[in-house]
Amino acid sequence: MVLGQITGYPKMLVLGDRLPPFIHAPCYMDERLAPECGEMGKHQCLPKRLAICASLYKSLDSYGQLAALQAVIIYILLQAQDPETAERNGANALLLIMIELFTCLTESIDWDSCDSTETPDRQHWVLRESLRRIVALLGLVELLFEGLIPPHAAQANPPYKNFRATPLPSQRDLWEARTNRSWRRELKLYLSGRTSREVLTVGDLLELDNAGCFKNTWNNQHAYSKLPDAQLRQLKSRIFQASEICKQNPNQPWLRSFWAPNGATKAYDHFQIPTIPMRLRLTMATRQKGKLTDILAPEAQLCARAAGGHNAGHSIVANGVSYSFHLLPSGLVNPNCRNLIGSAVVAHIPSFFKELEELEKKGLSNVHDRIFISDRVHIDLDLHVAVDGLEEIELGDRKVGTTGRGIGPAYSTKAARSGIRLAEVFNEELFESKLRRLASGYQKRYGDLLKYDVEEEINRFKTYRPKLRKYTVDAIAFMKEAQEKNTKILCEGANALMLDLDWGSYPYVTSSSTGIGGMVTGLALDIRKIGEVIGVVKAYTTRVGSGAFKTEDLGEIGEKFQERGREWGTSTGRRRRCGWLDLVVVKYTTDVNHYTALNLTKLDVLDTFPTIKIAIAYEDPETGEKLDSYPASLDVLDRAKVIYHEMPGWNQSTTNVKTFEELPKEAQDYILYIEEFVGVKIKWVGTGPDREAMITRF
Repeated sequence: MVLGQITGYPKMLVLGDRLPPFIHAPCYMDERLAPECGEMGKHQCLPKRLAICASLYKSLDSYGQLAALQAVIIYILLQAQDPETAERNGANALLLIMIELFTCLTESIDWDSCDSTETPDRQHWVLRESLRRIVALLGLVELLFEGLIPPHAAQANPPYKNFRATPLPSQRDLWEARTNRSWRRELKLYLSGRTSREVLTVGDLLELDNAGCFKNTWNNQHAYSKLPDAQLRQLKSRIFQASEICKQNPNQPWLRSFWAPNGATKAYDHFQIPTIPMRLRLTMATRQKGKLTDILAPEAQLCARAAGGHNAGHSIVANGVSYSFHLLPSGLVNPNCRNLIGSAVVAHIPSFFKELEELEKKGLSNVHDRIFISDRVHIDLDLHVAVDGLEEIELGDRKVGTTGRGIGPAYSTKAARSGIRLAEVFNEELFESKLRRLASGYQKRYGDLLKYDVEEEINRFKTYRPKLRKYTVDAIAFMKEAQEKNTKILCEGANALMLDLDWGSYPYVTSSSTGIGGMVTGLALDIRKIGEVIGVVKAYTTRVGSGAFKTEDLGEIGEKFQERGREWGTSTGRRRRCGWLDLVVVKYTTDVNHYTALNLTKLDVLDTFPTIKIAIAYEDPETGEKLDSYPASLDVLDRAKVIYHEMPGWNQSTTNVKTFEELPKEAQDYILYIEEFVGVKIKWVGTGPDREAMITRF
């Protein structure tokens, strides 16, 4: 865990497992400490540089001392696990360098420059954040030396108390910004999202250390264990001094924000502990989320579907084979991943077995042993499918434009408390009586228009009943056990947020909660364990079915989106309605779901547009009022005028581009504009249909 944290620090590792150079070139000393030392190889990286550092530290300014101190501490932690490297580079000398550097730093640093309520400039931010980072690093060093110092020597200070609340360092984008302008943009995003979620602290490491793994890992296994107790205690004393100095004035606003439980941006991207990433879609139709699942699923140990039914669909390409998913979680592509259909799903049992069979035919291994279904799911009956079309006919011009898969009627009977749950399927008498009662009610309502045979469905379930037993689980116990074991869980949403029953463009919505709230309740998630909430959005907007669509283009541009983006549904084959990207909707969904990162898909579809438009606000033509948020009233929405921001297109191919720097400047500007407007980083950018056509930015 320690190494997992340390290796995530930006610009502290050059390549692979090589040791870290000195960091933050714009902020420190001289060219002899430049990062190319990392190219010398694992065991030969820094001896010369460390010697230079040891001889020069008294002449360094506070920024140089900070850079040197961070590098030395990280080097100590990294080589502690590698006795060969420790021996070659001199463990004793490293410890002494750290002590001397910190002594010099505490005497020379301008503490008053940290005491400010104003937003810092870049130079002062480096100073503040470096101090906080050092405290976090020293906390890890303390963990190391708790495993080395005999118990009687460590009693003067209770273990870890000084560092328990220390947030781990902020995300790498702030450190690695190439210009002051880009740094200011990153800082704005960082500050706007800093207190929106719980952060990882050194205390979290302790929660994971119930078995004493640090002591077991470090004790008597490396050069540091050979040091005399007195020298270890001297170093430990310096560590505590460092903590107290960095926390000397709790009234300083910047320190208070750092030490508060929610006082810094989350560090999950740089620390590999099991957390729960959520993948949610933003706007109104199917988003190209399959590729992101392809990236996330290999790391997942459990993939859980929260809500919806077999109405949504997406495809994943793995090992050259395309797999289609509708009801089943897409973690089935990973042979080591278990999969759960959660309690808020409505499950169409014939589709469940059909989909499993198709995946098995395409070569996915042991799928029947890796799929489980909650005994609390409601059954999407063929009766519901038959009724779905009739309800649409009843609505006439106000029809929602459903997929006709029975999802709405299934959720309706659930809400009316007359639905059938999977647990009740195994009670044959109860199942039959409830089904007959439902069928009778619909028959009275629709008469001869209802084409449905209740006896056929009863007989089908006589076949399904014994087959279903092996897949059925108590999802509460299932998820509780998984979360207690810190299983890596990937949660999947089925429909976009704008189809959410509560937050979507009602009544043109689906019948379930498609946002983060539906995830939590549908899967009984411990909200304290949620890691990433990932929003997936196309570079333009699409919608399936009826309902408001302010940026829809019914002419040549809309047709071009359809053809270039292959915009027709995996489940139904229906062509999707298309239009320009609507950032009013994207920002609204962000306010509901609190995304920590975005996946922008299908950027390449925009390659041939000379001018690109983005909706940034609505305006009420009657009052002139500017609407920055998505209105609840359809009347207000219908009459609203869209305000667009226009940007130049790039008129060149971005297909299969793998890095952000390879993109045309206009495409980069498009991405950065979306980030700044929404206030959430775009972590992934899709650049084509191929599995590898994805930019991962951080």
